[in-house]
Amino acid sequence: MNGFYRWLVLVLLLQCFGVVGRYYWSTNETESDVYGLLYFDWGWSETFAQYVDDFGALSCGVAAVLVVLTASASLPLEGVWPANGNAVGTSRGWFRPLVFRVSLAWIFVWMFLLALIFMVRGDRFSELSLGEHAVRYGLPLALLMFSLPQASFTGVWVLRVAAAATFIVHGYKAMQLYGPFTDLILISDASWSALQIEQVTAERALWTIGLVDIIAGILLMAVRWGAVPVYMGCWGVITALSRMTAFGVDAWPETLVRAANGGVPFALVLAAVVFTPRGKLMYNRAPSPSPPPSEQCV
Repeated sequence: MNGFYRWLVLVLLLQCFGVVGRYYWSTNETESDVYGLLYFDWGWSETFAQYVDDFGALSCGVAAVLVVLTASASLPLEGVWPANGNAVGTSRGWFRPLVFRVSLAWIFVWMFLLALIFMVRGDRFSELSLGEHAVRYGLPLALLMFSLPQASFTGVWVLRVAAAATFIVHGYKAMQLYGPFTDLILISDASWSALQIEQVTAERALWTIGLVDIIAGILLMAVRWGAVPVYMGCWGVITALSRMTAFGVDAWPETLVRAANGGVPFALVLAAVVFTPRGKLMYNRAPSPSPPPSEQCV
């Protein structure tokens, strides 16, 4: 298992620990929209709704640990791609790959449910939540694809589309001057600098940031410039850390749950370095295989 897969597994682990941290390790426990749907909208008992919510969060963390423990037996042994675009697989039995895939499938289901139910319950821009959270459920789905020789080359496309969708939606919300985004700028400034940024200045900056994010998401799908995922990775890390700069160290779960915002774009950078010669991005074109020795010139 090479550095590309190790990076993806690490980002997934951080993301899932962020989910667990919201409910078990944070100063103020935060119920998910699953709890809100079951208890407030559907009228189910509070105890049952809390049980489902706690189970989903804790099982995400357990599943992430199982992914870490079984990844080396489930992901390709070599970072090479033959002519058909499928990765070289492993031959280390069936049990650990099965645990790996089931764990990833559950993380995908829970992350997707969180996004879907948030969309259903309604909030400003909630109709865009599937795109906004695409990297969160796209990451386990991509790792699942990488473990399947028939679909492994699709994994990087999943990462690519997920990162683009997340940035485009965040960019749109920023250009609409989404209040919580403005608050992150103003509160972080008040806590860490003496710039005394006014709201109108923060909103202008936010509009510009949103435009750049949308352009970056489009470029990620349209071209293969390495600078694009590098920018997206750096900005994704900054925006995730802004939860802690604005609300203090206790907001660390909100930072970790957004680990894929920067981690997935950085993974696309690693994909270009690890899987292809001359810096060409793997998800644009599979490298041509070398001719067999019998056909090489002597």
